[in-house]
Amino acid sequence: MKYIFIILSYTLLIYSCKKKDETPPVADKNITSFSFTAASNPVLSADVTATIDQNIKVINVVLPAGISVISLKASFTASANTSITVAGVAQISGVTINNFTNAVTYNVSGSDNTSQDYKVIVTSPVVVLPKDITAFSLTVANNPSLPSDIIGTIDQINKTINLVFPENISLIDLKANFSASPNTTTTVRINIGNAPQISGVTKNNFGDPLVYRVTAQDNTFQLYAVKAVVTVTGPNVYVAGTYIFGAGYYKLWKNGVSIDLTPFPSAEADIYDMFVSNNNDTYVVGYYQSSSKKVAMLWKNGVAISLTNGAKDAWAYGVYVVGTDVYVAGKEENPTNSTQSTAILWKNGVATNLTSGLTNGGVTDVFAVGSDVYVCGYEDLMGPRLWKNGVTTNLISAGQNFRANAVFVQGNDVYVVGSGIDNITFQYKIVLWKNGVPTDITNPSTYAYATRMSISGSDVYILGYESNGVGSPYRPKYWKNGVANNITTTNLVYAYDFFILGNDVYVTGVENVAIPTTSTNKLARVWKNGLPLILNTTHESYGQAIFVK
Repeated sequence: MKYIFIILSYTLLIYSCKKKDETPPVADKNITSFSFTAASNPVLSADVTATIDQNIKVINVVLPAGISVISLKASFTASANTSITVAGVAQISGVTINNFTNAVTYNVSGSDNTSQDYKVIVTSPVVVLPKDITAFSLTVANNPSLPSDIIGTIDQINKTINLVFPENISLIDLKANFSASPNTTTTVRINIGNAPQISGVTKNNFGDPLVYRVTAQDNTFQLYAVKAVVTVTGPNVYVAGTYIFGAGYYKLWKNGVSIDLTPFPSAEADIYDMFVSNNNDTYVVGYYQSSSKKVAMLWKNGVAISLTNGAKDAWAYGVYVVGTDVYVAGKEENPTNSTQSTAILWKNGVATNLTSGLTNGGVTDVFAVGSDVYVCGYEDLMGPRLWKNGVTTNLISAGQNFRANAVFVQGNDVYVVGSGIDNITFQYKIVLWKNGVPTDITNPSTYAYATRMSISGSDVYILGYESNGVGSPYRPKYWKNGVANNITTTNLVYAYDFFILGNDVYVTGVENVAIPTTSTNKLARVWKNGLPLILNTTHESYGQAIFVK
């Protein structure tokens, strides 16, 4: 029995060893080479061979710069008796197309039904195609109105083109000559929309903000802002107003070159007054329609500052700056009763109520001398009023519905101008108060009302309108020491504001002229002593405030 047990044990050992020796080996599933050949990929000028990391199963391919990776055919070899798929699609070397924008997983299956994944990463350095404006000019040959060629100064860092124009030159319908990087197209953006540009052919208004867009073949683009500057031998003329081009845009012109006041555009807004400080900061006031309410606005150097929060309708009518203090005069309406409003003075954005808000009150102008602040306006039942440092004075008026429209202080004398209905003739007349004493400016045979006033030396100027009687149209005029003067002999329809500098009278408003681009026929204008200055407007527009310095 002992021998039988030994023989059986030996037989089992031999059988066990034989079973282990019969276990099949694991099949190889390796990608052994990987490349993109020029023969299979016409975008390549030479073959590109990948590096394969067999430890982590990653294949890296670096293509030449600028090669598209969205449609490439890979050439590869793999272990014997294997098949390769990508996302379930069988791969044929040098034939199957794949998009290598992101990493692509190649699955290698062996004859034993096991598989191995390889991650293929293809990179191509990004090529930044040039899209520069390399030269820019306005030549006399293409623009006979120019006295000489104007060569633009190109800042390639900030992407700006500076043009310096002489004064009293129209900037409308000028043709620019320019050069750009090869294989690019150039368009110019004028507020809204894009228009294709042809060097030496396409006309533009260089009084408007212009942005040239240069587009490369890969659809990337670069913007260049064109900045026009007008050199002047005399004072600078600033005008604020409205420009209608598809929507309302609010602008500030300096010597005929405009910038936009933000925010814009709006279905409704308006400009009422402006001031330029000693350090040449510009301040413009008005209102802007925000949601359902009007917001009293101040624009400093074109940037909007809201004076109210939009809970109530509000307007800003006058602005004056002394040092670092900015004074704005206006009103805010009772949201539940439109016949009630509060006269307000803002100092550096902080509001002070001048009236109770239980009546219809408002202020129309502000003037400051040192620490003394003068505000004029009105309050129903009380008539025209003057506030000095918040203390009110009723202005005597022999009439009805009088309102104080403008205030000016010279030395110890305080001048206020206003308008109302005469008690005897029942016609609108202009009254000037000097230190509270009224003087009629217009005679009883006409209808007249005032909008602005100014003083130069001993001369008192008043801007307003006058009609010869019922049915006769109101004509814009200015009065110098009580004597009426026509502003211009042209088709002027409105005069919104004026500025007196020495003996020169500058007026801004609207002229009724034929405009091919609109049916309204209204263009913003500036006149100096009755002669027009160039404002470079081509669409419906309104000059509403002016400052000269």
